[in-house]
Amino acid sequence: MALPGTTNLSEVSNVFSMASWRRWMACKLASPLARNTLWALGGSGMRLLIQAIYFIIIARCLGPGQYGGFIAATALTGVISPFVGLGCGLLLIKNVSRERRLFSEYWGNGLLMTLVSGTVLTCFAMIVCRLVLPRSIPMMVIALISASDLIFLKLLDMGAWAFQSVERLSGNARLNVLASLTRLVGIAGLALAVPHPGVMSWSAVYLAGSVLAALIAVAWVSLSLGKPKLALRRIWGEVAEGCCLCRNP
Repeated sequence: MALPGTTNLSEVSNVFSMASWRRWMACKLASPLARNTLWALGGSGMRLLIQAIYFIIIARCLGPGQYGGFIAATALTGVISPFVGLGCGLLLIKNVSRERRLFSEYWGNGLLMTLVSGTVLTCFAMIVCRLVLPRSIPMMVIALISASDLIFLKLLDMGAWAFQSVERLSGNARLNVLASLTRLVGIAGLALAVPHPGVMSWSAVYLAGSVLAALIAVAWVSLSLGKPKLALRRIWGEVAEGCCLCRNP
C-alpha cells in the first residue's frame, strides 16, 4: 500500500505504458500501409456481413426449392467470373502502380475487355446452367444473375482495382461495400413491398443493384482518377499475360 501523499509506482508505470502505446499506435496508423490495410480489412468484412444479411432475407422469402436454384446459378457464375476481363484488372494494378500516366489507357481497356468478355461469358454461363441445372429454374433468372455477376459486378471490381492501382484503398473498400449495399437496399425494399416475391423478382432486384453500383463506380473512378481512353495495341500485346494472371491471380 502506498504511503499518504505518495504516488503508487505501478499507477505511474501504467500511465506511461498507455501513453507509449497510444504514441506507437498513432505512429503506425500514420503510415499509408497501415491505413490501407485497415481499409481493406474493413471493406471486406462489411461486404461479407451485408451479403450474409441479404442472402438470409432471400432464403426466408423464397423457401428451400427456389432458393436452391438461385444459389446454384450464383455459384456457377462465381466459378466463371475470374475469367471476365482476361486479367485486365491485374494488368491495370501492375502497370499503373509503376507508371501513373498509363492509368487512362488501362482503365479504358479494362472497361472494354470487361464488357466484351463479360457478355460472352454470360452467354456461356446461360448455356452451362441450362445443361446442368434443373429445368425448373427459368432461363430469365439465369440470364439476370449471370449479367449481374459477370458484367456489372465485374465493372465495379474494375473500379476497385483502379483505386488499388494508385494506393487508394479507401476507394477500393467503399466500392466493395457499395456492391453489396445496393443489393441489400433493393432486396430489403422488395421484401417489405411485396408479400411473396418470386425468384424472378429477386433476380431482377439483384441485377438492378449491380447495375446501379457499377454506374456509380465507373463515374467515380473516371471523375477522380481519369477518364478512360482506349489503347487497343496494349490489349493485343498483353492478352496472353492477362490470361495467365486471371488463372493464377
